[in-house]
Amino acid sequence: MLNLNFWYSTYVVYGKQAGLANAANLGIMGAAIGIAVYALVFVGLLVIIRKTSPLNVLTKSWASFILYFVIETIALLVVLFGGLLTTV
Repeated sequence: MLNLNFWYSTYVVYGKQAGLANAANLGIMGAAIGIAVYALVFVGLLVIIRKTSPLNVLTKSWASFILYFVIETIALLVVLFGGLLTTV
C-alpha cells in the first residue's frame, strides 16, 4: 500500500476515498522517519558517550525506550498538526 507516488495512484485505486489511504501512507512514512531519527540519535549516543560519563544513563534500555516514544510522538504530532494532512 505504501507508494512514494501515492498522490495519484491511490486516487485511481480508491477513487473518492483516496484521502484515507493517503493519510495512512503519511502515517507510515512519519513512523518510518521517526524510527530512522531514533536509530541515528541512539547510535550517536552510543558512539559519543563514554562508559565513565554520568550521561551513560542515556544508553540504558529504559532510557532508550523513553527516547523512542518521545521521537515517535514528535513524528506523529508533525504529521497530525504540521499541515501534511491538509495536502491529502
